[in-house]
Amino acid sequence: MSAPLSVAPRRAGTGRARGQRLVVGALVAALVLLLGAGWLLWDNRRLVVTEQAVEVAATPEGGLRIAHVSDLHAADHGDFQDRLAAEIE
Repeated sequence: MSAPLSVAPRRAGTGRARGQRLVVGALVAALVLLLGAGWLLWDNRRLVVTEQAVEVAATPEGGLRIAHVSDLHAADHGDFQDRLAAEIE
């Protein structure tokens, strides 16, 4: 019959290896969080413009332009509003 795990003798050198695994795990977690935060910041500041041609039976001379703007999470940060206005004009 073997002893329960809680009272089994400790092997030499396992404390240092466990500490190294914890440090490596913490560094990997920090790197993942940093990359995720960087991606979120970049994604909130990018501007995506999609043009769609729609035929309308009666349009004014010179055509008709409609701008649909949505998801302005970063609208008041830096030059985002200027870039948005330049794309709409």
